[in-house]
Amino acid sequence: MNRIKDLRKEHGMSQLELAQELNVHQTAVSQWETDKTTPDILIIGELAVYFDVSIEYLLGKSDDRTPIKSQGIILTPDEYTLIEKLRKLEPAKRAAFETLLD
Repeated sequence: MNRIKDLRKEHGMSQLELAQELNVHQTAVSQWETDKTTPDILIIGELAVYFDVSIEYLLGKSDDRTPIKSQGIILTPDEYTLIEKLRKLEPAKRAAFETLLD
């Protein structure tokens, strides 16, 4: 997650300072930045809010930094979790889920 490192440095923060902002251990930040671990979805959401970037940008899926809230959409942590679960569904289960929602 080099974007975390890049954003942290852009904001002139140490790993320890970012860890304190997120209420995690400095080791966690180090491991995210070296791709040894990945932050959970709630932390990813907190990082996106803290750095005022989109989750897609943070995850390296887009170069657009525009946060979702600036696009007129505000999601709760539960909604982020549901979206993450939806993305992991195999196609048949996803289609069944979409049918259920309709």
